[in-house]
Amino acid sequence: MQRLQWFMELALIPATSIRVDAQRFQFKLHTSRAGTTPVLQDAARWNPDLAGVLTVWRDLSDPSPGPFVVNGHHRLALALRCGVELVAVRFLSAATAIEARTIGALQNIAEERGTAIDAAKLFRDTAMGPGELAAYGVPRDGRTTRTALELVHLPPDLFQAAAIGKLPLDVAAAIGSSQAPATIQRQLAQLALRNDWTAAKAREAAEIARLAHLRPFTENCLPGCEDLLESSDLEPMLEIRAAIRARLRSEIRDLSAAAFPKGASVLAAAGNVIDTEGSRQARAQVQTSAAYFGELVNHPGPLADLVGLLAGEITPKRPANVIVNENLELLRESIAALIG
Repeated sequence: MQRLQWFMELALIPATSIRVDAQRFQFKLHTSRAGTTPVLQDAARWNPDLAGVLTVWRDLSDPSPGPFVVNGHHRLALALRCGVELVAVRFLSAATAIEARTIGALQNIAEERGTAIDAAKLFRDTAMGPGELAAYGVPRDGRTTRTALELVHLPPDLFQAAAIGKLPLDVAAAIGSSQAPATIQRQLAQLALRNDWTAAKAREAAEIARLAHLRPFTENCLPGCEDLLESSDLEPMLEIRAAIRARLRSEIRDLSAAAFPKGASVLAAAGNVIDTEGSRQARAQVQTSAAYFGELVNHPGPLADLVGLLAGEITPKRPANVIVNENLELLRESIAALIG
């Protein structure tokens, strides 16, 4: 995509001379034919100090004289409603209507106007990414832009589900952040909806999805339908990680009873021989392992490989907690080796 030409002519022109074609120039979804929403419907008067400058574009191939509004549909509607004669405009030097629309959309995004869905639709339609935004001087740290850049990676069906509200927007963005294959993202969405995940939980699962592997299905499958019947090891990986965390938390609780004087005295009174200092050291080691596990396991390497192998051993008769208990020492050694 070529570098867009920005504007360069400022002027005061009659508000009634400005034409509206929202279908061509309004990048936001769910607007009226005039390109507006109720955002300024309660404004009682036109305030030039707050109106700013409208962005317009003159189509040189069109014999009609007036320019089209590109950015400022709501403000133009307010000016016309209030009977304002002249409005400040900036003329774009764009070569085409598509280029003008894209510039107007980037203005809206830079100003944090419009929704993340609106911005993501633009990015998807133009194949625009972080590099292009930086080249145009559009900040990428705004919440709308950050969310949109994650939504871009969703497969079309999930993007549509987010656009119409069937998939919560923050959960959809978390899923898109994984940039995982479409099959794995769809599994994430199914799990998120089935289990009513928060965005934080979905983002944690998205980290795991980056390491998940597809399992192609080719038996008794018509040519061209293989990708529709793909599966992955995502669910077993989520189960095995949850089992590992649960086991580490359980050990911390058990060792806490013996690591401190009050708990140790209760156990000793029951006839147990308690090594308080040893229990305290063991508890500290398990706490360290638990603290680092979530970070270390999300990076390709020996620990991630081991967890992936254990996930592959899950069966209805051998659930995740059984496999974790059988391989606990191996997991401890792998975590300890990475911690150093």
